[in-house]
Amino acid sequence: MNQKLFTVIEVVVIGALVLFIMYIGGAFKGPEPTPTNEPTQPPATATRPRPTATLRATATPAISGPPPAITSPTGLIAFDTTRDGNSETYVVDASNAFPINLTNNPAEDYLIAWSPDSERIAFFSTRTGWLEIYVMNADGTGVTQLTDTFGTNTVYSSPAWSPDGKQIAAVRRYAWIVNRPSLPASLDLIQTDGSGVTTLYQRDETDLWGPSWSPDGNYIAMNIYGPSIVDGLHVGKIAETPFSPISPSNASSCFGSAWSSDNKLTCIGGNAIFTFSLDGSDRKSPVDFSFTSYLVHSPAWSPDGKLLLFVTETFSATNTLTNQKIQIVNSDGSGYRELPGVEETIESPPTWSPDSQWIAFSTKSNDQFNIYIVNVYDTYQHAQLTLNAGDNFSPQWQP
Repeated sequence: MNQKLFTVIEVVVIGALVLFIMYIGGAFKGPEPTPTNEPTQPPATATRPRPTATLRATATPAISGPPPAITSPTGLIAFDTTRDGNSETYVVDASNAFPINLTNNPAEDYLIAWSPDSERIAFFSTRTGWLEIYVMNADGTGVTQLTDTFGTNTVYSSPAWSPDGKQIAAVRRYAWIVNRPSLPASLDLIQTDGSGVTTLYQRDETDLWGPSWSPDGNYIAMNIYGPSIVDGLHVGKIAETPFSPISPSNASSCFGSAWSSDNKLTCIGGNAIFTFSLDGSDRKSPVDFSFTSYLVHSPAWSPDGKLLLFVTETFSATNTLTNQKIQIVNSDGSGYRELPGVEETIESPPTWSPDSQWIAFSTKSNDQFNIYIVNVYDTYQHAQLTLNAGDNFSPQWQP
C-alpha cells in the first residue's frame, strides 16, 4: 500500500511540473494580435508647439467640418500699457512673449492701429500738449505727426486705415466744456504721408463714431447720432461730392458693424446680428439671439472670411452687464460656440491673427488687465503674453 501511495504522489508531482512548464511556455495564452503596417502615433498635442505661459486648460469647442492643421502663434501684437507710469505702446512677439516699448515718451501714447501692409502703426499722443495722430514704423522709428489741432479745442478718436494705406479716417470731436454748447463732430481724411487733412463730413448737432473702410476702399461706414437723423449705422461712398452717408435699408437699430471680405456689412444691434449687402438686400442672420438677454457687440471677421467673432454680455439681477464671453460662428451660421477660458471682463474687442486661427484679447484677472491669446480650433493652445506689469489694453495683431 505504501508503494502505491508513493506512486500516486510521484504522478501528481510530475503532472504539476508538466503543467507549470506548459504555463511558462505560453501554452495557455491567447493568440498574438496580427501586426499592422500603421506606425504608432503620439497624441496630437505632443507634436504641437505650445506658448510658454499657459492660461488654463479648456475643452475645444465643437466645429463643423474638419479643422485645419493647428498653427503656432507668430507675428507681433501691439498693445497699450500703463507699466511705465504713463500710457505707452508696446509690441510683444506672439511666439516668445517678449515685450518692447515702441513709444518710450513721457507723454500719453495709446489707441494704436496697424497699417494694412503691417509696416507702420498709427497712434495718438499728447506729446505736443494736445491729442494728435502720429505714425511710426513697426520698430518705433520714423515717428511722424499727421495732425495739428493744438489750440483748436479738438480731439481725435477711432482711427481707420484705408486698404491702400494712404489715408486714415478719423473722427474729430470737440472737447466738452462746461457751460459751452456742444459742437458737431466731423469725419476727417488724414494723409499718412503727412501732407494734410481734409474734412469729409460734418453735420450740425450730430456725433460720429467708429469709421471703417470697405475692403474695396470705396465706402466708409460709421455711426451717426443726432436730431433729424436715423441714429445708428450710415454708409457713404467716398467719391461722392458731397459725401452723403445714408442709413441702409434693413439696417435699422444697427449700432456696431464689421466688413466681411466680400464687401458686405455685418451689423449688431442689441441682441441681433445680421449681414447684408450695401443695397440692403441679402439680409441674413448667422446667429439669432432675439430670445436671449444677451447684449452683443465687437464683431470681427477672420481674415479668411470663414469665422465671425463677437462678444456677448448678460444682464445680472441688478440689470447691470456682466459675464462677457467671446463667441464664434462659421460664416454659414453653423458651428456656433463659446471660447472658454475668458474672464468676465473683456477690455477691448478681440483681434485676429493673420492666419485666422488665433485671437488676442485683454481680460481682467486678479484686478489686472493682461493680454492673452488662444487658438480657436484647439483651445488647449493658449498663452498669457503679459505678466501683471501694469494694465495692458487694446491688443492689435500685426496683419
